[in-house]
Amino acid sequence: MARIFADLLAMDALAQKAGCGLKPELRTAMEASMWFPSIAASPAPKAEDLAGPLPHNVVRFGEARTIPNRRKEA
Repeated sequence: MARIFADLLAMDALAQKAGCGLKPELRTAMEASMWFPSIAASPAPKAEDLAGPLPHNVVRFGEARTIPNRRKEA
């Protein structure tokens, strides 16, 4: 997303010279997002945290299964 914002801000700089461009509040928010990227505010859950009972509307996925390699047919 940062690359998209950088490209949009570069295009906006050119558009500003022509008298148009992004809304100033949007430009400020995009610049702030590039300088201060958001991160998770909580620690990542560990396996033992997820081992207990789940709410009624949550389904636990089974163990990941590997899919055997299939041959390409001619």
